[in-house]
Amino acid sequence: MFVLTVAVLSYVLRIFEIPFYRANETVNNEMDDYFSSVWLTIITLTTVGYGDISPKTKAGKITIVVIAIFGTFLISLVVLAVAQIFDLSQN
Repeated sequence: MFVLTVAVLSYVLRIFEIPFYRANETVNNEMDDYFSSVWLTIITLTTVGYGDISPKTKAGKITIVVIAIFGTFLISLVVLAVAQIFDLSQN
């Protein structure tokens, strides 16, 4: 599920960001390849957020916000599953 989420959201983010970089040739192209989009998606999804790459368009920023919220949800599910595994019972 994680790999599919990263692949789809990275592709969506790249679609939103490419027109900005094509229109502004003088701007440093942070999204020059698909891997940069994957990197940004993984870092945002895992709630690390290095800040080395950031979206420039409004649609890209909205996509990153959705990715951050979804990442928080995924991390909370992992914490819940691990807590339930180690839950001590009366027995």
